[in-house]
Amino acid sequence: MTQLAAFYANPGSSDTEALLESLRLHMEAVAYHHNNVARYSEPELEFES
Repeated sequence: MTQLAAFYANPGSSDTEALLESLRLHMEAVAYHHNNVARYSEPELEFES
């Protein structure tokens, strides 16, 4: 997240569109892992047919 540090150091010289895209992708990856951990901590019921 060097882009984020660069933004806070000097907001006027940062590519905000690229930074927003990078943040969005990072948040999607975190949400994916959050969901996996949540599913592990509360396993789904397995029904036999």
